[in-house]
Amino acid sequence: MAYSGRLPHHQRGIAAAATLLVAALAGYGLIAGLGLSVPTLVHEAISAIALPAPTPPDPPATASEKTADKPLGAASAANRGRAE
Repeated sequence: MAYSGRLPHHQRGIAAAATLLVAALAGYGLIAGLGLSVPTLVHEAISAIALPAPTPPDPPATASEKTADKPLGAASAANRGRAE
């Protein structure tokens, strides 16, 4: 018999049954997991802790407007890109 790349019919049936079983177990696990009851009773009272309020940030420092006594520098060279 030549190799056709397919499984015999009985092995295909076993594989299909196993796949259906795994899918059914996964579906049951999801449904059962979603049906869990979450406890709503709190055994200990929740207490609040008084925290001090943070201090407000310092205002940003303003630059004092101060004029220089001497000139800032020499003028730049003239642009020579295009002759007009």
